[in-house]
Amino acid sequence: MNDSTDIMVENAFSVGFPRPGFEHLDLDEAELRAEASVRYIYCSGIEAWSRDEFRHTLTAIMRILQPAGVVRIATPDLDSTVYGYLLDWNREQLPGTTRAQRLNDWRKSVTAQFIFNEDDLRAELENAGFVDIWRLVAGASSIEVFLDCEEDATALVLEARKPASMNG
Repeated sequence: MNDSTDIMVENAFSVGFPRPGFEHLDLDEAELRAEASVRYIYCSGIEAWSRDEFRHTLTAIMRILQPAGVVRIATPDLDSTVYGYLLDWNREQLPGTTRAQRLNDWRKSVTAQFIFNEDDLRAELENAGFVDIWRLVAGASSIEVFLDCEEDATALVLEARKPASMNG
């Protein structure tokens, strides 16, 4: 999927932030959508939600995904942010500022209720019933509709599948 196109991908939806090429669903619309009616869901902006809101959203996503359907979640990576702070990231881009100033400037620029690391996000997906959870580099995917979805190379990106059969 390329940002330069407004062509809608069939059976691909976004939840959270709208995504070019994906039909956007807010949580209320997702809850009203028919069960097992969606093949792909791109989910971003989850850092602005509480953990309970995120869990509620995952439940709705699981319900509307078709068997073997895929959700892709992109969010700021807590580990990347912490490591960047410890390794004094952005020193070259923001000379004359301290690590603490840069971290607090970042914190003020991000509207976040909860920032995930990979372990916590993976656990939330597993607890919601998703399988085959894998981490990808931002913009990469073996699924064409998800190619080039992220602009931030430091984003935490996980894809996961709804089981092909909910019976095991």
